[in-house]
Formats: sequence, structure tokens, C-alpha cells
Amino acid sequence: MPLNQLERVLAWISAAMAFVAKILIAAIAAMMFYEVIMRYIVGQPTLWVYETSLWFGSIVFLISGVTVMEKRGHIRVTVIYDAVSSGTRRIFDGLSALLTGVFAFCLVFGSFNEARDKLLRWETLGTIWNTPVPAVVKPLLLVVVTLIAIQAVVYLFIDREGRQIDRPKIDVE
Repeated sequence: MPLNQLERVLAWISAAMAFVAKILIAAIAAMMFYEVIMRYIVGQPTLWVYETSLWFGSIVFLISGVTVMEKRGHIRVTVIYDAVSSGTRRIFDGLSALLTGVFAFCLVFGSFNEARDKLLRWETLGTIWNTPVPAVVKPLLLVVVTLIAIQAVVYLFIDREGRQIDRPKIDVE
């Protein structure tokens, strides 16, 4: 797949994940509001709100990493990065992409069987509400880390070309 097509696919995936994160954050806020009403006004707290909001929150945390990487919002020690020459910055960028790829490979290689087993068993938390947090979050972690590593390498080449990323617009409105 040519770099331009891969760039567009990654930008679309990032925008779609940002949209899903917005929906899940709104759902968490609505659930918390419902819990407050049920607990303090009606006097009947729910069993499901805490676990479901924890589940949704962990998904938001994971998928937000793809969007942060796409927007270049990750943490960088700018005091050092800004003080060095453009050649040294390229070395830093290459090293960063390499280390991101190595980390992703090690995580996926070491956790793939466990994530697959949790998904195939549809493993749940084992609580009274019994949400499938492990069955969803563990495989999603591997998908997100792989996407971030691919983004790191693709964006490294885009940066070397001096181009800006073409970001699609997917919005709630």
C-alpha cells in the first residue's frame, strides 16, 4: 500500500476512534448522572454503573492513544528537542519510531495468546454485573499499540518529506 493511502487510512481510523471516544465519554457522563439520581434522590443505587463506566473509560483511554499520536500530542522533552539541530531531531524521531515499534512488537508478541484466549472465552470480571472487560480491553490494547507503532513509522516518513497529514473530518454534529 502506498504511503499516501496508508496515511489516509490511519487518519480515518484515528478520526473514527476519536468519534467513538466522544460517544463513550458522553455515555459515561449520562451513566454517572443516572447513578447520582438513583443513589441520592431515589435511594436505590445501581449495580452496573461503576463497572460499565470503568469499562468504557478504559476503552476511551486506549483508543485516545491513536488520536494523540496522529495529532502529535504525545509527550516530548521539548527543552532538549528544540535546542538541537534538525539533523539531531531526525535522529531523535527515528529513534522514537524504532523504540515504539520494538515496544509494540514485544507487547504483541508476549501478550497475543493471552489476549486471544480472553477474547475467545469472552472472559468477564466475575462480579455481580460481570462485564467482559478483559475480553474487550486486552485484545484492544494490542490493536491500539500496533496502530500506534504503524503510525510512528508512517509519520516518520511523512515528516521527512515535509508534508502535513491529511486529516478527515468525522464529527458528532
